[in-house]
Amino acid sequence: MRILAYSLLGAILCAPVTLTAWRERNLPHFGVLVDDGVYWVTAKAVAQGQGYKIPWLPGEPWQTKYPPLYPAYLALAWRVNPQFPANLPVAVFLAWLWAPPLLLLGFYACRKLGLTAFEALVLTALFAVNPHFLYFATGIHTEVPYTVLLLGTLLALERASRTDSLRWPLAAGVLAAAAFLCRSTGIALIASGVLGLWLAGRKRSAWLYLGAALPAVAGWAWWAQVHKYTGNDSALIYHTDYLGFYTQTVSLRDLPVLLWGNLGGILIRGGNLVLPTPGETPPERFFSIVIGILAFRGVLGMVKRVGWSHYHLYAAGHLALLIPWNFPANSRLLFPLAPLLMAGLWEQFRELTVLGLAGLRQRVFGERLAGAAMLGAVVILAAVGAWRWSRPFGDHYPQLSEGFRRQIRGVQRAYAWIRQATPADATFVACQDPRLYLEANRKAASLGVSPVIWFRPTGRTELQDLYLKEIPKLAVTRRRRYVLLTDTEFLIADRQDLARARRRLANEPRLREVYASEDAVIYEVVSSAETAPSCPASAKLLKPR
Repeated sequence: MRILAYSLLGAILCAPVTLTAWRERNLPHFGVLVDDGVYWVTAKAVAQGQGYKIPWLPGEPWQTKYPPLYPAYLALAWRVNPQFPANLPVAVFLAWLWAPPLLLLGFYACRKLGLTAFEALVLTALFAVNPHFLYFATGIHTEVPYTVLLLGTLLALERASRTDSLRWPLAAGVLAAAAFLCRSTGIALIASGVLGLWLAGRKRSAWLYLGAALPAVAGWAWWAQVHKYTGNDSALIYHTDYLGFYTQTVSLRDLPVLLWGNLGGILIRGGNLVLPTPGETPPERFFSIVIGILAFRGVLGMVKRVGWSHYHLYAAGHLALLIPWNFPANSRLLFPLAPLLMAGLWEQFRELTVLGLAGLRQRVFGERLAGAAMLGAVVILAAVGAWRWSRPFGDHYPQLSEGFRRQIRGVQRAYAWIRQATPADATFVACQDPRLYLEANRKAASLGVSPVIWFRPTGRTELQDLYLKEIPKLAVTRRRRYVLLTDTEFLIADRQDLARARRRLANEPRLREVYASEDAVIYEVVSSAETAPSCPASAKLLKPR
């Protein structure tokens, strides 16, 4: 009877992510975040015996930026069905398989953080309908698999810290190695695990854990160094070398900007992760900051109440990597901390509720007023959070909205034109380069411009201007033959942005417009030394409606 009850409860908790996976099984938003396209195309290369390469980039360099475990896993889908996009539902199924283990391990992680079974179940149920979880668990992303491996490692480390058995540090080391080979931020997990075991007085276990995890780090470091791209193309450096791109785009004077920007971003995105709001308006950002402060304060409060855990140590290492990073902290980068932050917010709400109720029982009017204010704050925050959280999924992730799907269909017509009207060996400048390769079989590379500008108050506008300014220069110097701009990109996010970009490039002498629609514009590159041939007469030139 108990097994039946647990099975029914598990099915209820998994129902939202299962329905989402079925609804989005064709991944209409595939390639929008680019990283999913990177994983999918490198998985294709692995499945087809090309090696761990980046086949859509000119020169097909080796993949030395992202560790190989997740693409190797996705290669299973290409072996089941080698036809794109018909194989995307297989990819969604492989992604969904990680969702139930995450919910289960998230429950146990909350229990280890000192929550009661009921409290842990409530948080697990809330996490099961979290838009960020639903999005990452039903697409080609490493967030959910990595978090599963992370929580498995942390639970094994907790066991290893309380027993002399060597199987637990060994198991934790193997899981940590797998986590590192899924995402390189797993290096923080390896370091924090050693520190935690050492602080717990389990020095032999710490050495065993390190010995089990270290071969994965050493092996990947050796592979990346031996196959490292050695050219000076910033676009290829961006796709192949984390540290190389960092040193190329970040100077010492940029560090204060990165530190301050990411500290604020961690509060905003951390708050949005645990109590999601769909917009970026100033009130919503302020609300997320308040929630983020409460969540992190609650995490620290748990340390005082039940002592530090391996999750706390890992979070410190994870945040230490994020704070100086040259990309703004966002929900993707903070996702592995979601169970911890949700537990921290619950801890803080519980503390405020207890203090508020205690204040109401006092005889002094001021104390009762303070108690009522605390309870009112909890109710207001919870009500606002529930109101904003309950917005449609497409509000939280616009790429899942019907309007965005119309944009995608417009971009796909541009891909069809490229297949028909451009030479098979033509190369492109394109932001969503993996999808262009899959849809039109043309090699492409994005610009690789410095993301540090994003941290400025007008960063998006400045970065967009720099992007459009550098496109002609890079296209000519890197011998790209075409430029593709669409309204589904990171910097060009809608039709208004695309129209603005088109006006900006209208008088650019190095670019000749050969295709235009509401959702995509294609330019042919004309260098000063050589005039590129015109498109074939059979090509269909579309004009904006």
